[in-house]
Amino acid sequence: MNKLLKKIFVALLISISANSVFSQSLTLTECLQRAKEASFKIKASVFRQDAAEQSFLLSKAEALPQFSAELSYEHRDLQPYGFRQQWSLIHSDWALGNLLLKTSSIYKQNLSAARAETESRQLEVIRRTALLFIEILKMNKQDTLLQNRLRLLQSHYVVAKALWQAGSKTEFDLLQTESEILKLKEKISILKSDQKNVVKELALLLNLKNPENLVLKPVPASEICRKPLPDLTSSLLRKHPLLKALEFQIKAQKMTARLARVRQLPALHLAGGYAVDRDPTGDGNYWLLNAGVSFPLFLWNATKYQTQKAEARARSLESDKNNAERELSIRIQKIFEKLKQLKHLYALRNQRLQTTKKAFQLAEADYRAGLATNLEYLSAQQQLSETQIAIEETQLEYVRDLIEFYIATDQLNKIDELEE
Repeated sequence: MNKLLKKIFVALLISISANSVFSQSLTLTECLQRAKEASFKIKASVFRQDAAEQSFLLSKAEALPQFSAELSYEHRDLQPYGFRQQWSLIHSDWALGNLLLKTSSIYKQNLSAARAETESRQLEVIRRTALLFIEILKMNKQDTLLQNRLRLLQSHYVVAKALWQAGSKTEFDLLQTESEILKLKEKISILKSDQKNVVKELALLLNLKNPENLVLKPVPASEICRKPLPDLTSSLLRKHPLLKALEFQIKAQKMTARLARVRQLPALHLAGGYAVDRDPTGDGNYWLLNAGVSFPLFLWNATKYQTQKAEARARSLESDKNNAERELSIRIQKIFEKLKQLKHLYALRNQRLQTTKKAFQLAEADYRAGLATNLEYLSAQQQLSETQIAIEETQLEYVRDLIEFYIATDQLNKIDELEE
């Protein structure tokens, strides 16, 4: 008996756990955070950032004097005698150009570019996740409204059947309504199939094993639509990580052109140590000290070609930056104009909703009274359903484009505020 109770208790715990997982809903902010944590693209960018940081630290270390030690033993078997020598030396080499011309500054700019690239990758992941999130909410709204219309049609079918049996309506009304019900069920089936595919895609981005457990918490779309439009200023453009990454790369290339002269500067060499000399004809043990400077004599125009290469690369990156800035400016302007259009469209569709509601109520009453045909009733019902869906879609499209605007202007904190 105790074992049976224990099994029942375990089964209840599993059931409760499963139900709690299923009922757990994720907000937009939570989905974006999970997508960033699960993104291999972001992880790869972070690893490249770590590599750039190590290159920067290495360049700083290479600008300092490099030390090495030498321990040697030598045996000379000469006639009529042989002898041994041992010595120990400390060598120091210092490429002054790395210090004087600050070669590490190139790697510092590359590190800043890698960090900006990571931010840009995060924006890409956030954008894709947010668009899927809003698309699923749109499908959920469509499904709810279509299910409501289906229930209305099924209720109407009962009324039409009763009127047909009473002899006040023909069988044609019944067949019309039945056809409309089947057409609506087909539409709902297609919507559910598309919805399932989008949910699977989002679940993969979030690294969730069971897409069927993914439940999304709606955003307050109607409240967001009633708020004023965001500010559009030229300063927003300069904040985008893509432009910042290109700017750092341009600076790095310009420094590379200037620092090509490093190879033309001298390098210092210093060595010192102690030698144990067993040569019987020599003067005994002695100290060693060696200092020198090495100068490059002829580099076959290598510095010139390296400088020209870096300058050409810098000009190429400047063109890329100008193009990216132009494209980003066009994109932001288009999104802003779409937001204004959707805001105006939302107001118009709300006005149309009041009219279609009243028309549907009249059509329903007139049909029961025999003053309207079944086709007129079905048309009024369809117009009401389409208007309701259009309003919901307009709200969520406005939220979607608003998120696009905040991503394009790198205002991620504004996305978090949408759910407040």
